[in-house]
Amino acid sequence: MRSKAILPLLLCFVIVLVAACGNNSSKGSQPSTGDASSEVKTIKFWQFMGSMDDSTDINIAPIIEEFESTHPGVKVDVQQLTWDNGLDKITTSFAAEEAPDVVELGNTWVTQFASQDVLLDLSDKVTDIKGEYVGWDGVTYDSKIYGVPWLLGTRALFYNKELFEQAGLDPEKAPTNWEELKEAAAKITENTGAKGFGIAAGEAETPWTQFSMFLWSNGGNFLNADETASALNEPAAIETLEYVQELSKVSLVAQDGMIGQEFAAGNVGMFISGAWNLRGLAQNAPDLKWGVAEIPVAPTGNSVSFSGGEILSISAKTEYPEEAYQFVQFMTSKQNAMKITEIATSVFPAFPGVEADPFFADKPEIAIFAKQVATAQNPPSLKAWQKISEKVTTAVEKAVLQQTSAAEVLQTASDNINKLLAR
Repeated sequence: MRSKAILPLLLCFVIVLVAACGNNSSKGSQPSTGDASSEVKTIKFWQFMGSMDDSTDINIAPIIEEFESTHPGVKVDVQQLTWDNGLDKITTSFAAEEAPDVVELGNTWVTQFASQDVLLDLSDKVTDIKGEYVGWDGVTYDSKIYGVPWLLGTRALFYNKELFEQAGLDPEKAPTNWEELKEAAAKITENTGAKGFGIAAGEAETPWTQFSMFLWSNGGNFLNADETASALNEPAAIETLEYVQELSKVSLVAQDGMIGQEFAAGNVGMFISGAWNLRGLAQNAPDLKWGVAEIPVAPTGNSVSFSGGEILSISAKTEYPEEAYQFVQFMTSKQNAMKITEIATSVFPAFPGVEADPFFADKPEIAIFAKQVATAQNPPSLKAWQKISEKVTTAVEKAVLQQTSAAEVLQTASDNINKLLAR
């Protein structure tokens, strides 16, 4: 009877003890609703490159599904943006503190958001992988890294083989340096009735973009090493613009779209453009005989192209920073980036030596762009860059349209840029 009386008392003591322990362990938190290990973490991913179905050429659903299958408990909610309003939508989402966990940004947009402290600083996380990628300039702001290069696009030299032959040039040998480029452009202009080259003017972006490739190849730059002053009044920049000025005399100087149309029509011998023209020319000018070559080297011996790219960044307010970074690493891996390259053929994984991939073995034109990516460069990562680039475009257009002294227009541009930087 005594043991029967003690048993209920022991049972009550155990119940009270368990309840007390439970209360202590949950102090300061919400009551548990189940096993935490079974919680599904959803990563919101906004991107431009592809769809989750067959509505576009690039279906990224299989890549997303593979990530989810190898990362149990993590789901990816993908939203496709459009180039028409995607940037506005991203900007609004950050302002409203409703940004996605991972977002695709153009490399010229990173500065805009990094300067507002809305992107996660990945500097410590990417230390071990920096040597594996190219394109870090496009994700760096104030010496910190705010994304991982995903897909890069660059520029190369397109040339018309028929016009080369008519001008007495070897149709299978593109110009390899500045002197050969100028000589080929002059011969085409003199002997065929077509313009030898195409130089962009009359628009905001392409003039400075095209000039940058000549400038960087020649060892020049827009700004000094610490980006506190203009470098456009230095000898390398002046020499570069004088060369472009001479080249313009045997070139079609027009908007980029017009140059592309005239090249496709057989009226321009050479122009610099992106890999999107590989598919465009095949579709719109199927009878045109053309080739692609690397940007001709400057007297310095360098060939540097312009880098445009897609970056994957993480919101500073994400609930799942580790899972978001795992997803970024997965998407930017060479294997998964190549899957997109194989379909799009106009963007390339941000890896040096990617042109050696077997995919390019029988595609020499595409391989040229893949190779050029390794030496492509980004513009400075400054909040004031948009206004600075406008000063560069003005200088280039005065030089090629009005034949104003290169030294004079670049000094004016430098003075204006220095005022912008002083602010």
